[in-house]
Order: sequence, then structure tokens, then C-alpha cells
Amino acid sequence: MACAKLQSGLGTINTQMRSTFSTLNTQVRNTIETMNAQKLVAEYRGDLTSGFFETVIEQSKLIIKKDETKTPADVALYALGEVYVQYDFAGKDYGLSKYYFAKLIKNFPDSSLASEAKTFVSLFDTVAVKDREISILKAELVALSLAQKPEPPREAEMINPAASVAVNEAKQEAVNPEPLVVSQVAKQEAVSPASPPLITPNPEQESVKLAHQVSDNLDFSEAVKKNLLIMEQAGKNPPRDGALYNLGLIYAHIDNPAKDYKKSQNYFRELTRDFPDSPLAKEAQIWLGLFQIFEKMQQIDLEIEQQKKQLTR
Repeated sequence: MACAKLQSGLGTINTQMRSTFSTLNTQVRNTIETMNAQKLVAEYRGDLTSGFFETVIEQSKLIIKKDETKTPADVALYALGEVYVQYDFAGKDYGLSKYYFAKLIKNFPDSSLASEAKTFVSLFDTVAVKDREISILKAELVALSLAQKPEPPREAEMINPAASVAVNEAKQEAVNPEPLVVSQVAKQEAVSPASPPLITPNPEQESVKLAHQVSDNLDFSEAVKKNLLIMEQAGKNPPRDGALYNLGLIYAHIDNPAKDYKKSQNYFRELTRDFPDSPLAKEAQIWLGLFQIFEKMQQIDLEIEQQKKQLTR
């Protein structure tokens, strides 16, 4: 009887130990995968900063070709999304950038990079909607201008309906906006990547490791406090640049109820001003470029509205 109890007890202990070892093994494996992903992101950032755009594209497509649903494909998709939004890349293509970021979100919804990809896609969509709104206002402005011209009745009947059709078509586009178009050539490139040599790893930096750690549980107020504390402790030194980058992302994040593009711009500007040599400075410039496009569209929107008011007086 005692022997049976001892064997039963040992069996229970063995089961518990196996369960514990399995949990630890999973945690270690996840930690290694996270470290490898962070290292790969750092390598890509270094190559983008150096202008090796084609190298990043070829290397990323090689990874995706093997399996686009397993790590490190999430990093490769992120890198492709970033390279096609680089302001100094001759092959810049916002539609293709959105395509890769959307694929990252779909294939890796729990990736730490998916949060930033969502923010990129959100800003692309916001710009697209604003562009369609401007098209509507321009069509309405044309209609008002034509209506005020002293044309003969027949000509007016021929012109005004056309203007009305233009307005209705523009409004229909705004109601049913199409996603940013990716050219067939770009799609073919995404499907048929070349086979380049591997990228030589660059040294990993503390600030780059900090970046992208925005808010895993969408507690943005807590994330703001955390990054402000990092800035206070770092003074004028790294990883302050990483905290500035994160704060810029937090205030641009689609899910943040306190989203504030002005605050986001201010943090990105501070990063580019105080840390011009940081590998994150170039990414901050990308965000500032997108915000600048949005601001210009808002200004055009305002000018068209003012012209409409003058015509209707």
C-alpha cells in the first residue's frame, strides 16, 4: 500500500515537473523569438538609414517566400511596409506600403509590430478619405461656378447636369472608398521575390529595442507615463530617443481615445531635432511627412470651403 502511494506521489511530481519544464521551455522560446525579432528590426533600420532599400526589399521577400505566416515574416512584412513609405526612396509607393502593413496585421495580429502597422494603415485611410472629400468640394465648387455664369438656357442644361453628375460621382466615391491601389507590377514583385545574399547583422541598439514597445494591452495612459519616466531618467541621452518615438506613436495610434496628431508631431520633431543620428530619426521623418500631407489637404479643404462661401453670397 505504502509503495503504491509512493509511486502515485512520484507520478504526480513527474507530471508537475513536466508541465513546469514545458511552460519554461515555451517562455524561453518566446523570449528568444522576441529577441531575434528585435535584432532583425535593428538590422533593417540600419540598412534603411544607410539607403540600402533594395537590399531590405530582397531580403524581406526571401523570408516571406519561405513562409509568410511564421516569424520572422512579421518583421519582413513590417520592413517592406516601411521601405515603401521612405521619403527618399525612388520607388516609394504608399499603396504597396499599406498592402504589406495590412498583411502583417492579418497574419500576425498579436505581433508587437502590428500595433504600429495599424497606425500606418489608419493614417493612409485618413488621407484617402480626405482626398475624396476634397474631390467632392472641388466638384461642388465647379458646379457653383458654372451655375453663376450667364449661359444661354440650352448650354446651361448641357453643363449643369454634367457638374451635378461629377458631384454625385465624387460623393459616391466618398461613401464607398476604395483601398489604396497596388499596381499589378508591384503585386507580381511581392509574389516573385529575388534571392539575394543575407544582410550582415548590425549592432543592436538600446533605443531601437525600446521602440515599438508602445502598449501591449492598449493602456495608453500607462504607456505615456512609462515613456515619460524613461525620458526623465535618460536626460538628453538614449534611450530618450526611443521613448520619444513611442510617444509619437501613442498619440497617433488608431485605438487611442486621446489620439492627438499635434502631440504626435511634437514628439517626432523633438526626436529628429535632438537625435538626428538616431536610427529612429528617419522613421520619425516618415511620420512627419505623412502628417504634412494631411495638413496640406486640410488647408486645401479650408480654401475650397472659403471659395464656396464667396460664390454663394
